[in-house]
Amino acid sequence: MNTRVRAVIIKDNKVLLIKRTRDDLTYWVIPGGAVEAGESKNGALVRECQEELGISVRVKELLLKMPSKKPETKGQQEYFYFCEIVSGKLGSGQGPEYQKNSSYIGRHDIEWKSLSNLSKIDLKPKKLQNLLKNFEVKKLIENIVKHLKRRATIIVTIDRPIGVRQNKKWRFYPFNYGHVEIMNPVDGGEFDAIALNFPKLKIGQKVLTQIVGIVIRPDKDHKLITIKPNTKVSQRQLRQIFKFYNPYYPGCKIVVWRREYLDN
Repeated sequence: MNTRVRAVIIKDNKVLLIKRTRDDLTYWVIPGGAVEAGESKNGALVRECQEELGISVRVKELLLKMPSKKPETKGQQEYFYFCEIVSGKLGSGQGPEYQKNSSYIGRHDIEWKSLSNLSKIDLKPKKLQNLLKNFEVKKLIENIVKHLKRRATIIVTIDRPIGVRQNKKWRFYPFNYGHVEIMNPVDGGEFDAIALNFPKLKIGQKVLTQIVGIVIRPDKDHKLITIKPNTKVSQRQLRQIFKFYNPYYPGCKIVVWRREYLDN
């Protein structure tokens, strides 16, 4: 069985793609190609990136293995590896894509695309597109956990208790809302946080909470979801949070990564 390898290169929340234009079709693919006889998958990736992109890469962990969906490569296995650029200049490759007299058909354009905008383009395969969108959320959560020094509990200082609203344009808060003062947070000053399972608290009151998830907002002003220690968060509460934010920030997402605190 023939094998194909792909290089998933991510930098500054952008992924390196090949924009293909041929026969009135436009779509994007991950750089890579076939593993030649006697060649390792790692060796093939290094060669393909040199030929197709003009760069040297370091092959890292495997992201995805799947059968090829293209009719011309049906039956082949495709391996998608995270890779890191070591040296070289993008667009300086020597593959057939750059040769005027080759049999290569169509245009071949190298582009960096934001992970948050992948749903707006035709990236193949679709399964990888979904993985990369989740990758952005995963890295965000990893950064937050790192900045919180991997603490499961944090102190939230209440700014807006239940029943208060930010201004006349906003709805009344159905939960206690505040901030977490920590060193070097993701957004520069402090994390904002929702504190669930408490009665109505007072402005300035400090409470110990457990981190269970995050509200992902399109404007990048994400909100931590926390609960009173030794309690759980329900699906109803998560829907309530979504209904509160989505009218103001359409496309927001609720992510719970501490599943042991989820009340099913």
